[in-house]
Amino acid sequence: MEKNRFLYMDVLRVFAFLCVTALHAVTPYISAASLVGSVSWIFCVCVNAVARAGVPLFLMLTGALLLGRDEGVGAFYRRRLPRILLPIAVWDILYYLGDAALSGGAPSLSAFLGTVLNNGTYYHLWYLYELLGIYLILPFLSRACRSSNLKEVAVLLVIAAFPGTIRPFLNRHLPIGIFLFDPLLEGYLGYVLLGYLLSRIHITKSAVVLACLSLVLGLFFSIAGNIHASLEAGAPDLAMNGGYMLNHYLTAGGLFLLARRFILSPAVPGKLSGLMRTLSAATYPAYGIHAAVLFALERFIPIPSVTLAVCVFTAATALFSLVFGLVTRRTRPTRLLFG
Repeated sequence: MEKNRFLYMDVLRVFAFLCVTALHAVTPYISAASLVGSVSWIFCVCVNAVARAGVPLFLMLTGALLLGRDEGVGAFYRRRLPRILLPIAVWDILYYLGDAALSGGAPSLSAFLGTVLNNGTYYHLWYLYELLGIYLILPFLSRACRSSNLKEVAVLLVIAAFPGTIRPFLNRHLPIGIFLFDPLLEGYLGYVLLGYLLSRIHITKSAVVLACLSLVLGLFFSIAGNIHASLEAGAPDLAMNGGYMLNHYLTAGGLFLLARRFILSPAVPGKLSGLMRTLSAATYPAYGIHAAVLFALERFIPIPSVTLAVCVFTAATALFSLVFGLVTRRTRPTRLLFG
């Protein structure tokens, strides 16, 4: 990878965090039946289309940085699993106790363990569990990538993406149904492979044009598909929101390649580059706390305007969460606890 990789990756990681924050801020409104068809609802659908690129970008950055490394399985696990297992445990405990305090219920060990073993004690923690699973398979996948050329990795990407991404798209638009086989690799793993590929291909003018087209088509399918399905049903029908649908691959892939092409270290002042690096490192603990921050803002600051609420809640949640991330990254104990 080129020397400028870290700046564009730092920018993409911060952008991905903003996307996730915006996605969670917009969810109550995009799902409200009373808003379907209104201008504010369409605004939310547009925000949703961009925000859905957040998780794919996070996973693509994981693939770009970690796939292809010459690192043994044991060394990989010893170095990285504690960094994710301890924060998962801390956030699970904090969110469970917080929910119990707000609901007035008595904490229960069996109930706690039941939620811990089922993607976490709060809705956003599923991603940390997903990342844990990807980390378990990553050193083996890394060996496969090291011994394969980019075309061969691209074939693996198509195989991984076919059951969960390509096949549903074809079945939606073709007069026949295709089954063939179930997922051989979990759907989100395709983004990891895509990040590895796009971080290493040579970027030509044609590639930039294709990236722009990919971004436009991804956003168009997300927006037009959700609006059409919802208006036809007369209720929120977010048909294009599936986690690894083709439109999200197109959007995230286009954003990733354009960022790699146009965000260059020599063109950015050193202080700004350092700021992005610092904010990028703060996004992991910020992700953990952002759901609690958003919950508090929505509960205690009523804003009648949907558009204003989405903008204010997204900005305020991102700001407070990143400040928390910056503070917890300053000492080793808090880095270990919160990520």
